[in-house]
Amino acid sequence: MAFMTFVAPPDSGERISLSVSMVLGLTVFQLLVADILPATNERSPILSAYLTTTFVLAGATVPFSLVNINIAYGDSAILALKYRWLRKLCLDYLPRLTAVPSYSERIRTLHDETAHTNLTESSPNRNDQGVSLASLEKLVSRSEKTRIEARTVALVMDRLIGTMFIIAFMVLCIKTFIDFSGNKGLQSDICEAYVL
Repeated sequence: MAFMTFVAPPDSGERISLSVSMVLGLTVFQLLVADILPATNERSPILSAYLTTTFVLAGATVPFSLVNINIAYGDSAILALKYRWLRKLCLDYLPRLTAVPSYSERIRTLHDETAHTNLTESSPNRNDQGVSLASLEKLVSRSEKTRIEARTVALVMDRLIGTMFIIAFMVLCIKTFIDFSGNKGLQSDICEAYVL
């Protein structure tokens, strides 16, 4: 559930509260499990290691969400986008890869929305599909372009970081299953002693 924070849009207002609630829930659950598990001197139980790692992953969602919300609602332009190759990567290629509307698609959508509201200026059957992106950008204010760039980068980061967290969680689950299936614990030692 903690990874659902990357699915929620930045303007929902529930991202940080969801992340913090998941961290608090895991903390309480870990305290309850720690009271139930027997104390051992050799090594910590597999369940305890699993819960600790899950807690660290859930806790890491909070700062990532804060940074992403700061990017999405920042007033100034993103400094990294001044490089042409990074701008092309973050605003064109990565949005296509992560199924997020690209910067050019957002500019065209904004232009279409304003064209529909201003139907009295020109004929409603006008076709603007052949208009270049540069000419459409001239119609949009600088602050609006900065806002669209920031939202695009924030959504791309959400998808990429969310995917990395899900992969890390799957690796953790697989490692836990492997450790659990190969674990010869106290029960197997007792059984072998009675057989001999």
